[in-house]
Amino acid sequence: MVKIVISQLVIMLIIIFMGFFVKKGKFITKEGEEGVQTILLKVTFPCMMIMALQRDYSEYLNQEFLRMFIAGLLIIMVCYFLFLLILEKIFKITPDKAGVYLLGAVFGNVSFMGIPVVNAIFGADAVLVSVANIFAFNLLFFSAGVMACHLGEDKEFRISEILKKIFLNLPMIGIILGYVFFRCSVKIPGVLGETFQSVGSASSVLALFVVGFALADVKVRELKDKNMYIAIVLGLIIAPVIAKLIGLGILKDQVSLGVIIITTAMPSGASVAALASSEGRDGVLASKMIFTSTLLCILTVPLIIKFLM
Repeated sequence: MVKIVISQLVIMLIIIFMGFFVKKGKFITKEGEEGVQTILLKVTFPCMMIMALQRDYSEYLNQEFLRMFIAGLLIIMVCYFLFLLILEKIFKITPDKAGVYLLGAVFGNVSFMGIPVVNAIFGADAVLVSVANIFAFNLLFFSAGVMACHLGEDKEFRISEILKKIFLNLPMIGIILGYVFFRCSVKIPGVLGETFQSVGSASSVLALFVVGFALADVKVRELKDKNMYIAIVLGLIIAPVIAKLIGLGILKDQVSLGVIIITTAMPSGASVAALASSEGRDGVLASKMIFTSTLLCILTVPLIIKFLM
């Protein structure tokens, strides 16, 4: 299992560095980057979510899907409040930076790195269950994640605005539609299904390229931030331990437990930098955390597999 995961992570890192050199070599413009991100979020990722749930319905899978969703919510919420306490109260990090570190530590790359790793280890049924974790991720990313960007501010959040951010985006619509199809045993027919599958399969590569584009703006000499490494340890080491403890109490299937541990052990997600920037926080700092945690996960993920799975 460790060899499979290391192989998958190395492949991902190579793709990330391909994106890095594409940006460094100026083979893509800023408008081109934005175009890739738009295609990813509005076309390929929704297709990937729909097709991940194109499985024969079974009550057992459905129950495990729901248990995974509950476990995912609890893990993120526990990590969120625990890590916030550690960053602000113990290490006395200022709210503006603590919010970015909190985002990077709690919201990992559960989709674009998590799904390929889960598929390589456990197979397609496990991917279906992992979509429930992505559903939980999206619910809290666009609510608690946004709030993390405004730590220390006296900002009011409208429930209507938060609900719009959560549900009025195509990835979330893809997950909901995919689950409805799964629950009602609706299969996308023939050529249309193959088309969705082909388009969706491009998601991971495009997402890793996007990470590479972001990393091209990071200066290596600026990676000496002690507080950033504290947050990375929380995300790569402590979060999977919490995931196992919570998963043991909720999940009945050992494969599902493995899925929640592996996906929680993934590095900071590319969406963290985008959210931080859009909410007026330090997107470059978030990119540094993505870069560093992505490199370090080559060391930490095998350790997580050895000691927690």
